[in-house]
Amino acid sequence: MTNPDKRLVKNEFEHEGMFLRYYNRDIARLAWAGTRYEKLLHFAIGYDFTVLFAPTTEKINKIIRITKKYPEVLLLGALVDKRRLVTLKQMEEISKMADLDMQRAMLCNTLTVSQQGLLQSLNHHSSQLTQLLKTHANPDSSGESKSE
Repeated sequence: MTNPDKRLVKNEFEHEGMFLRYYNRDIARLAWAGTRYEKLLHFAIGYDFTVLFAPTTEKINKIIRITKKYPEVLLLGALVDKRRLVTLKQMEEISKMADLDMQRAMLCNTLTVSQQGLLQSLNHHSSQLTQLLKTHANPDSSGESKSE
């Protein structure tokens, strides 16, 4: 890529709230050794590379859209949540999912609903037995019990 093309790509990403940085492999090794970005160093073998910093996974669709506009830009993968290295295909799957807080809320809701169902199933027979005993113990009843 020429320098004007690099600047255009960088400006487009920065317009979306992301930061694009071009690194020499030796500088990256010095700067990232012992940091959370050290996993990206294996991409720095034999050539210079570019790193894009995005604040959230919600930006993945925008990243993919921008990289499709520029065939010179090859998106290899990403470091998600500061610890997990993912491929482009996995990035596309992540972009289809809700954000982490929404997923946690959905999980809590699922657990709560299943817990309520379990409690209802466990208490069903005891509550039914209690109703039958109250019906038989009540002298005002006609002696007939309603069964379900």
